[in-house]
Amino acid sequence: MVESSDEIGKLANAFNKMTKDLRDSQEKLILSEKLASLGTMAAGMAHEIKNPLVSLRTFTQLLEQKWDDKEFREKFSTIIPHEIERINRIAESLLKFGRPMKPELTKVDINALLEEVLLLFESECKKYNVSVTKKLAELPEISGDPGQLSQTFVNIVKNAIESMQEKGGELIVKTDIGEVIKLGKIQDRKGIIKGDEVVWGEQEEMLKPIPVVFIEITDTGEGIAEENLKSLFDPFFTTKMTGTGMGLPITLRIIEEHKGSVKVRSKRGKGTTFIITLPQRA
Repeated sequence: MVESSDEIGKLANAFNKMTKDLRDSQEKLILSEKLASLGTMAAGMAHEIKNPLVSLRTFTQLLEQKWDDKEFREKFSTIIPHEIERINRIAESLLKFGRPMKPELTKVDINALLEEVLLLFESECKKYNVSVTKKLAELPEISGDPGQLSQTFVNIVKNAIESMQEKGGELIVKTDIGEVIKLGKIQDRKGIIKGDEVVWGEQEEMLKPIPVVFIEITDTGEGIAEENLKSLFDPFFTTKMTGTGMGLPITLRIIEEHKGSVKVRSKRGKGTTFIITLPQRA
């Protein structure tokens, strides 16, 4: 800091004041960013905890009248501990606020994860007259975080079923293997338009093709308006009366951490397809 009584000193004092004001403004900006992030995280936690709570509530309501049903007891003993663990993982992730949400990598059976997710929504599908078609190819185990990937599939399947609540429809889940030459670096949250698709996470060209698995989830619901497609993964963007707009942004973050990509195809009145591409070795 410069101190002087002459004209240079006055300029220096003015400069010092401006520097202090800028520093104060920067600190306020950083604080506001942290508060905004905390608000986003809190909304996301509330949204994600709702999913397992619905399963817990449904099973406990049916517990007394269906306990003599062996199949029900088996589902109960399988699903309830799993859902409680999901809530625990979500709560733990809030404690890690401020640090990157890095996946805890292990070997993952994608088909098994999808089967678990579809089991969770079995009653919802029956309730809304949604049939489920599975076309699961034989897949190798991939490197990923099973909890995070399960959360991704839950978010997409939940949205698909909600889009068919009024008239019913068909939920189609497919898996396959293949190779790609572009994957990773999800930088543009608005996505890239490619023909009739909007793509997130195909901005880095590989030196050689890499082996991947494909997960395709299709519904025959109301579809997404063209003007809304590129905003699908924006935080708080939602067209639902009761939605928080956090499910898909969290989904994109998980796919990004797994170095994958996601494509969305949709037309009003024709349904929507999500295609997730994940490298076999993240």
